[in-house]
Amino acid sequence: QPEPRADPAQTSLSAMADAIMSAAAAMLPECVAPWLATPMGELAVWDVLGTVAVFLLSVASGNSSWYDPYWSVVPPIAVVWLALKGGLDVTPSALMEGDGGAWRLVVVTAIIWAWAYRLTANWIRRLGAELVSTTARHGLRAAAHCEEDWRYKLIRTWFCGMTPVYWVLGSLGIIHLFPTAMVFAGMLPLQYVTGNGGEVLPLGWLDAAGAALGVWGIFLEHSADTTMDRFLAASRPGPDGFRPVCREGLWGASRHPNYL
Repeated sequence: QPEPRADPAQTSLSAMADAIMSAAAAMLPECVAPWLATPMGELAVWDVLGTVAVFLLSVASGNSSWYDPYWSVVPPIAVVWLALKGGLDVTPSALMEGDGGAWRLVVVTAIIWAWAYRLTANWIRRLGAELVSTTARHGLRAAAHCEEDWRYKLIRTWFCGMTPVYWVLGSLGIIHLFPTAMVFAGMLPLQYVTGNGGEVLPLGWLDAAGAALGVWGIFLEHSADTTMDRFLAASRPGPDGFRPVCREGLWGASRHPNYL
C-alpha cells in the first residue's frame, strides 16, 4: 500500500516556520536559543512578526489604530495554541473526573475569551467599524482620514507629525511593540496553565481567587466603557481637538479603569 503523500502547502508552511525560528535564534544571544524552541518562545517570535505586519498596515494606511484589535485578539488565539501544544486532557470525561488541570485550563480560557470579546467589541463600536468600512469602500489610504485613538494623535505631536522618526519610534516602538511586550508578559503564566511549564498542580484557593479577580476585572472594564460611551455621546471636542476628561463613575477614581 503506497504511503500517503504529504500536503505540499503544509510542508511549505512547516519549512517556512522552521526557517523563521532558525533566523530568530541566529539573531539572538545563544542563551536564548533553547527558550525559542519552547512553545512560549515560538509564540514570542510569531507575536513580534504579527506586530510588525500590523505596523506595516498602519504605515500603508497612515493610521495606527489598526493595532488596537491586535492585542485583544492574540491572547485567545495564544491560549488555544498553547493548549494544543501542552496536550492536557480537557475532554468531558476528564472534567467529570474533576481533573484540576483540565478545569483550570477551561476556566482561564473562558475568562480570556470573555475579556477579548469585550475589548474587541468596544474597539469595533468606537473606531473599528468606521475604519474597516471606509477602507473597504475607498481603499487603504482612505483610512488616514478616519478617527485615530486620541493617545496615538498625542504621540504623533511629540514627533512633529507624519515623519519617519514618528513611524519608527512613536508608532512601531511605543504604539505597537511596547503593548505587545506588555500583553506577552501577561500571557507568560499560560505556559503553566496549558501544561507547557512542567508539573500541573491541583486546583487550590489561588485558582478561585484568580478566577474571581478576572471576572471582577471584566465587569469593571465593562462598567467603565459604558460610562465612557455616555460621556462621549454628551461631550464635544474643544478647540484643541481633545475632549474634556471624564470624571464620572470609576473614571473619577482611576485614570484608566478600562485597563483593569
